[in-house]
Amino acid sequence: MLNDQERVKKQFILKLYEYLAIKNPYWRGRHLMQLIQSPEKTQNFFYQYSYSLLAPIYATFVLGVIEQIKEKRIQNVYFLAREGELFMKIFEKMAPYYLKKENFPEIHYLYVSRKSTALAAVANGLSHELSMIPLYNAKQKGIASIFQVYGLPFETLTPIAQKFGFSNIEEPIYDFYDSRLLNLLTHIPFQKIVCKHAIKNKQLLKQYLTQHGFFEKKQVAFVDIGWNGTIQKFIQDTFVEIPDFPHVHGLYMAYVDGLQYTFVPEKSSVMGILYDERDKEPTNDAFKYFEELFEESARATHATTIGYTEKQGIVHPIFQNDLSHSRRQEIIQNKQLQQSHQGILDSVDELIKAIKNTQYNFLDIKPFILTMVERSIVFPQKEEVNQLLAVSHSEDFGTDVLMDFAHDRIHFRQAIRNPWHFLKILRHSNWRYAVLSDVNIPASKTLLRLFDILRRF
Repeated sequence: MLNDQERVKKQFILKLYEYLAIKNPYWRGRHLMQLIQSPEKTQNFFYQYSYSLLAPIYATFVLGVIEQIKEKRIQNVYFLAREGELFMKIFEKMAPYYLKKENFPEIHYLYVSRKSTALAAVANGLSHELSMIPLYNAKQKGIASIFQVYGLPFETLTPIAQKFGFSNIEEPIYDFYDSRLLNLLTHIPFQKIVCKHAIKNKQLLKQYLTQHGFFEKKQVAFVDIGWNGTIQKFIQDTFVEIPDFPHVHGLYMAYVDGLQYTFVPEKSSVMGILYDERDKEPTNDAFKYFEELFEESARATHATTIGYTEKQGIVHPIFQNDLSHSRRQEIIQNKQLQQSHQGILDSVDELIKAIKNTQYNFLDIKPFILTMVERSIVFPQKEEVNQLLAVSHSEDFGTDVLMDFAHDRIHFRQAIRNPWHFLKILRHSNWRYAVLSDVNIPASKTLLRLFDILRRF
């Protein structure tokens, strides 16, 4: 009897959302989600969370990518490591329903990272724009960070930097227009050493891209989680002068444009599929407040790429050592990551059926999906906070740095006893809304969200 009641209730809700979807396009996404089979309760947290929340977000992003590929007639699509591995699997499931065989692009998985492409980016010289990129990191160590990110020789370049006033090369640089830095960058002997050291990395990266047909088409796409499009920037700056360099369409889940890179319009375009900061829509920017959730849940289980090597005429990626501190933690977390990916891919199968039944397109379902992003970041449930803050996240800029979210934990009594300490944690936290969930002050997350939105108008 209870099952009959539940079935009747579900049918009523489905009819209600179907009616609302006809009246208001916003409800199309909610109607679609009502058609999705619920995950099995026997599955663990990471499977269920990924199935119910992350999968619709990722699938909608990939649907937007497919529509862009179709519209722009892009011939080669490159899914960038490491999040691109999951996106490619979703694409392979969804694309056959939307793209005709003759319009289906060649797809490639590129073992690239910010680190592996940065090594080649300075082969034409270390520009002021490139020098600033490492300095945006909150834990940057000035000239030392610049040398480390671009793989430059400390022993050769440190004495030159010291002559220009950097007595301690690990001194943070907060003024990006520091006269010492500007003078160093105009020093010809310094730039000659930079170019000479990076040229081999440029040759290896060019050969690796050539192996994947990068220079054969007029239009290609990079598909990645996004944020700033740093890999696209590095590849552009390295090879844009080559006549066969294609127009690269950066198709990213979210583009926050925080670093405001200079892209060559004739050769590069960038689009945030679910969120693009240039659209000036502050209510859709929830991605920015815990980017690591999407990076960590989408990353591949293999290690990050730190460079390339040539063997018998073929270029292969070099991966971060499994014995490094951050990589060891990744390996520990890979089991739950695999469970998360399985939940996502199982859910995508259900989503494909629902989209076929409703014939909804990307623009139909995007508005509601953005509320799911908001829900996951701004209004997390207690179990979600407990589980997700226990996960660590490593960067892919070549440093053995591990972001431990557990340091953000603080409870109500601790916050009351030491409010200044609480405010410091809140200010520097990677996920401020989770901190407020821990403290559990009524309406605090809503007030913070209003503050975040209003300050962007």
